[in-house]
Amino acid sequence: MAPGQASSPVLPAAVQIAAAPVTRALDCSPQAALSGARTGTAEAGLSLHGELAAGATATVCLQTFLTAAAHATLPAGALELAMTSSLEYARASQWQLTADRAMNVTQTVKPAPPAEPEVQTMTCRVAGPWEPQLAFTSPNGKKDASYRNQVQYRMFIAHADTPKARIALPNTSTADWYTVVPLSNTSNTVKKLIASSGHGNAWLYVEMKLPGTSDWAPVATGKFHTTPTVAQDTNATGVYCGWQK
Repeated sequence: MAPGQASSPVLPAAVQIAAAPVTRALDCSPQAALSGARTGTAEAGLSLHGELAAGATATVCLQTFLTAAAHATLPAGALELAMTSSLEYARASQWQLTADRAMNVTQTVKPAPPAEPEVQTMTCRVAGPWEPQLAFTSPNGKKDASYRNQVQYRMFIAHADTPKARIALPNTSTADWYTVVPLSNTSNTVKKLIASSGHGNAWLYVEMKLPGTSDWAPVATGKFHTTPTVAQDTNATGVYCGWQK
Protein backbone atom coordinates (compact mmCIF):
# COMPACT_ATOMS: atom_id res chain seq x y z
CA MET A 1 0.00 0.00 0.00
CA ALA A 2 1.32 3.45 -0.93
CA PRO A 3 -0.15 6.95 -0.66
CA GLY A 4 -1.41 8.83 -3.67
CA GLN A 5 -2.78 12.32 -4.05
CA ALA A 6 -3.76 14.13 -0.83
CA SER A 7 -5.74 17.29 -0.15
CA SER A 8 -3.05 18.37 2.31
CA PRO A 9 0.67 17.53 2.28
CA VAL A 10 0.52 16.63 5.98
CA LEU A 11 -2.50 14.32 5.70
CA PRO A 12 -0.56 11.14 4.67
CA ALA A 13 1.61 11.38 7.79
CA ALA A 14 -1.42 11.91 9.99
CA VAL A 15 -3.38 8.89 8.73
CA GLN A 16 -2.40 5.75 10.65
CA ILE A 17 -2.95 2.38 8.98
CA ALA A 18 -3.13 -1.26 10.00
CA ALA A 19 -3.31 -4.27 7.68
CA ALA A 20 -3.62 -8.01 8.19
CA PRO A 21 -5.03 -11.05 6.37
CA VAL A 22 -8.53 -12.13 7.39
CA THR A 23 -10.48 -15.30 6.76
CA ARG A 24 -13.50 -13.61 5.19
CA ALA A 25 -14.25 -10.16 3.85
CA LEU A 26 -17.01 -9.94 6.48
CA ASP A 27 -14.31 -10.13 9.15
CA CYS A 28 -13.01 -6.73 8.06
CA SER A 29 -14.62 -3.68 9.66
CA PRO A 30 -13.41 -0.41 11.21
CA GLN A 31 -13.78 -1.94 14.69
CA ALA A 32 -12.32 -5.38 13.92
CA ALA A 33 -9.33 -6.47 16.01
CA LEU A 34 -6.73 -7.50 13.45
CA SER A 35 -4.49 -10.30 14.69
CA GLY A 36 -0.84 -9.77 13.85
CA ALA A 37 -1.52 -6.57 11.95
CA ARG A 38 1.27 -4.51 10.48
CA THR A 39 0.94 -0.83 11.33
CA GLY A 40 2.38 2.43 10.11
CA THR A 41 1.34 5.67 8.44
CA ALA A 42 -0.08 6.24 5.01
CA GLU A 43 2.92 8.40 4.20
CA ALA A 44 5.39 5.54 4.74
CA GLY A 45 3.10 2.85 3.31
CA LEU A 46 3.52 -0.82 4.17
CA SER A 47 3.80 -4.25 2.61
CA LEU A 48 2.39 -7.62 3.62
CA HIS A 49 4.12 -10.87 2.70
CA GLY A 50 2.85 -14.42 3.11
CA GLU A 51 2.67 -17.86 1.56
CA LEU A 52 -0.42 -19.27 -0.14
CA ALA A 53 -1.30 -22.92 -0.53
CA ALA A 54 -2.46 -24.16 -3.94
CA GLY A 55 -5.94 -22.88 -4.70
CA ALA A 56 -6.01 -20.60 -1.67
CA THR A 57 -7.37 -17.04 -1.62
CA ALA A 58 -5.87 -14.17 0.33
CA THR A 59 -8.11 -11.46 1.76
CA VAL A 60 -6.43 -8.44 3.33
CA CYS A 61 -8.15 -6.00 5.67
CA LEU A 62 -6.85 -2.43 5.72
CA GLN A 63 -7.92 -0.04 8.46
CA THR A 64 -7.22 3.69 8.71
CA PHE A 65 -7.31 5.89 11.77
CA LEU A 66 -7.05 9.62 12.39
CA THR A 67 -6.61 11.12 15.85
CA ALA A 68 -9.09 13.69 17.13
CA ALA A 69 -6.37 16.34 17.09
CA ALA A 70 -5.56 15.63 13.44
CA HIS A 71 -9.24 15.61 12.53
CA ALA A 72 -9.62 19.06 14.07
CA THR A 73 -6.84 20.48 11.88
CA LEU A 74 -7.57 18.49 8.69
CA PRO A 75 -11.37 18.46 8.28
CA ALA A 76 -12.98 17.48 4.97
CA GLY A 77 -9.66 16.19 3.59
CA ALA A 78 -9.13 13.32 1.16
CA LEU A 79 -6.25 10.90 0.61
CA GLU A 80 -5.83 8.38 -2.18
CA LEU A 81 -4.43 4.98 -1.23
CA ALA A 82 -2.98 2.72 -3.92
CA MET A 83 -2.85 -1.03 -3.25
CA THR A 84 -0.91 -3.37 -5.52
CA SER A 85 -0.82 -7.17 -5.33
CA SER A 86 1.79 -9.56 -6.68
CA LEU A 87 2.32 -13.35 -6.68
CA GLU A 88 5.67 -15.08 -6.92
CA TYR A 89 5.57 -18.81 -7.75
CA ALA A 90 8.25 -21.08 -6.25
CA ARG A 91 10.41 -17.98 -5.75
CA ALA A 92 11.32 -18.03 -9.43
CA SER A 93 11.38 -14.60 -10.98
CA GLN A 94 10.15 -15.95 -14.31
CA TRP A 95 6.92 -16.97 -12.60
CA GLN A 96 6.29 -13.68 -10.78
CA LEU A 97 2.89 -12.14 -11.49
CA THR A 98 2.16 -8.54 -10.60
CA ALA A 99 -1.12 -6.68 -11.00
CA ASP A 100 -0.94 -4.47 -14.07
CA ARG A 101 -2.47 -1.59 -12.17
CA ALA A 102 -3.00 -0.55 -8.57
CA MET A 103 -6.37 -0.64 -6.89
CA ASN A 104 -7.05 2.92 -5.77
CA VAL A 105 -9.34 3.85 -2.92
CA THR A 106 -9.96 7.25 -1.40
CA GLN A 107 -9.96 7.87 2.34
CA THR A 108 -11.95 10.95 3.33
CA VAL A 109 -12.01 12.95 6.54
CA LYS A 110 -15.35 14.04 7.92
CA PRO A 111 -16.10 17.75 7.65
CA ALA A 112 -15.74 19.74 10.82
CA PRO A 113 -19.01 20.14 12.73
CA PRO A 114 -20.58 23.58 12.41
CA ALA A 115 -19.38 26.03 14.98
CA GLU A 116 -21.70 26.69 17.84
CA PRO A 117 -23.23 30.16 17.52
CA GLU A 118 -21.80 32.72 19.91
CA VAL A 119 -24.42 33.66 22.47
CA GLN A 120 -24.07 37.10 23.97
CA THR A 121 -24.78 38.10 27.54
CA MET A 122 -27.31 40.91 27.45
CA THR A 123 -26.54 44.18 29.19
CA CYS A 124 -28.93 46.24 31.29
CA ARG A 125 -30.06 49.53 29.74
CA VAL A 126 -32.79 50.36 32.25
CA ALA A 127 -32.70 48.61 35.61
CA GLY A 128 -36.40 48.66 36.53
CA PRO A 129 -38.70 48.23 38.39
CA TRP A 130 -41.39 49.27 35.90
CA GLU A 131 -39.92 48.32 32.56
CA PRO A 132 -36.29 47.17 32.58
CA GLN A 133 -34.52 46.99 29.24
CA LEU A 134 -31.95 44.38 28.28
CA ALA A 135 -29.84 44.92 25.18
CA PHE A 136 -27.52 42.98 22.89
CA THR A 137 -25.30 43.83 19.94
CA SER A 138 -26.34 42.58 16.55
CA PRO A 139 -23.83 40.00 15.25
CA ASN A 140 -24.45 41.33 11.73
CA GLY A 141 -24.03 45.02 12.42
CA LYS A 142 -21.77 45.55 9.41
CA LYS A 143 -24.47 44.54 6.94
CA ASP A 144 -26.35 47.20 5.01
CA ALA A 145 -29.72 48.49 6.20
CA SER A 146 -31.81 46.55 3.67
CA TYR A 147 -30.25 43.31 4.94
CA ARG A 148 -30.61 44.25 8.60
CA ASN A 149 -34.30 44.98 8.21
CA GLN A 150 -34.89 41.39 7.07
CA VAL A 151 -33.34 39.86 10.19
CA GLN A 152 -36.00 38.32 12.42
CA TYR A 153 -35.89 37.88 16.19
CA ARG A 154 -37.98 35.97 18.66
CA MET A 155 -37.78 36.03 22.45
CA PHE A 156 -38.73 33.77 25.33
CA ILE A 157 -38.69 34.07 29.10
CA ALA A 158 -38.43 31.24 31.61
CA HIS A 159 -38.04 30.82 35.34
CA ALA A 160 -34.46 30.14 36.44
CA ASP A 161 -35.44 26.78 37.95
CA THR A 162 -37.23 25.61 34.79
CA PRO A 163 -35.28 27.08 31.85
CA LYS A 164 -36.87 24.72 29.31
CA ALA A 165 -40.40 25.83 30.17
CA ARG A 166 -40.23 28.88 27.96
CA ILE A 167 -42.94 31.45 27.34
CA ALA A 168 -42.85 33.39 24.08
CA LEU A 169 -42.70 37.17 24.21
CA PRO A 170 -44.55 39.28 21.64
CA ASN A 171 -42.22 39.93 18.73
CA THR A 172 -43.09 43.59 18.26
CA SER A 173 -40.30 44.65 20.62
CA THR A 174 -37.57 43.44 18.30
CA ALA A 175 -39.14 43.70 14.86
CA ASP A 176 -36.72 44.77 12.15
CA TRP A 177 -33.45 45.82 13.78
CA TYR A 178 -34.08 46.79 17.39
CA THR A 179 -31.78 44.99 19.81
CA VAL A 180 -33.31 46.24 23.07
CA VAL A 181 -35.94 44.09 24.79
CA PRO A 182 -38.21 45.82 27.33
CA LEU A 183 -39.94 43.76 30.02
CA SER A 184 -42.94 45.67 31.30
CA ASN A 185 -44.17 44.77 34.77
CA THR A 186 -47.73 44.92 33.43
CA SER A 187 -47.21 42.70 30.36
CA ASN A 188 -49.34 39.59 30.10
CA THR A 189 -46.24 37.50 29.41
CA VAL A 190 -44.53 38.53 32.64
CA LYS A 191 -47.79 37.94 34.52
CA LYS A 192 -48.02 34.47 32.97
CA LEU A 193 -44.47 33.69 34.08
CA ILE A 194 -45.24 34.75 37.66
CA ALA A 195 -48.52 32.82 37.69
CA SER A 196 -46.79 29.62 36.55
CA SER A 197 -43.57 29.79 38.54
CA GLY A 198 -43.90 32.54 41.13
CA HIS A 199 -41.57 35.48 41.66
CA GLY A 200 -37.80 35.22 41.52
CA ASN A 201 -34.96 34.89 39.03
CA ALA A 202 -35.67 34.31 35.34
CA TRP A 203 -34.04 34.02 31.93
CA LEU A 204 -34.60 36.04 28.76
CA TYR A 205 -33.68 34.21 25.55
CA VAL A 206 -33.29 35.83 22.12
CA GLU A 207 -33.09 33.83 18.88
CA MET A 208 -32.36 35.12 15.39
CA LYS A 209 -33.16 34.04 11.84
CA LEU A 210 -31.07 35.47 9.02
CA PRO A 211 -32.42 36.31 5.55
CA GLY A 212 -32.54 33.29 3.27
CA THR A 213 -32.40 30.76 6.12
CA SER A 214 -35.09 28.69 7.81
CA ASP A 215 -33.39 27.91 11.11
CA TRP A 216 -33.50 29.94 14.30
CA ALA A 217 -30.23 30.32 16.22
CA PRO A 218 -29.63 31.55 19.79
CA VAL A 219 -28.04 35.00 19.80
CA ALA A 220 -28.35 36.39 23.35
CA THR A 221 -29.44 35.59 26.89
CA GLY A 222 -30.26 37.92 29.75
CA LYS A 223 -31.10 37.67 33.43
CA PHE A 224 -33.89 39.42 35.29
CA HIS A 225 -35.97 38.91 38.40
CA THR A 226 -39.43 39.82 39.64
CA THR A 227 -40.68 40.88 43.05
CA PRO A 228 -44.24 41.01 44.44
CA THR A 229 -43.95 44.71 45.34
CA VAL A 230 -41.78 47.76 44.74
CA ALA A 231 -40.77 50.47 47.16
CA GLN A 232 -42.77 53.12 45.30
CA ASP A 233 -45.96 51.05 45.11
CA THR A 234 -46.70 48.06 47.30
CA ASN A 235 -49.45 46.99 44.90
CA ALA A 236 -47.19 46.81 41.84
CA THR A 237 -45.02 43.97 40.61
CA GLY A 238 -41.34 44.77 40.24
CA VAL A 239 -39.18 43.64 37.31
CA TYR A 240 -35.43 44.26 37.52
CA CYS A 241 -32.30 43.48 35.54
CA GLY A 242 -30.08 40.74 36.92
CA TRP A 243 -30.70 37.99 39.42
CA GLN A 244 -31.52 38.43 43.07
CA LYS A 245 -29.15 36.66 45.45
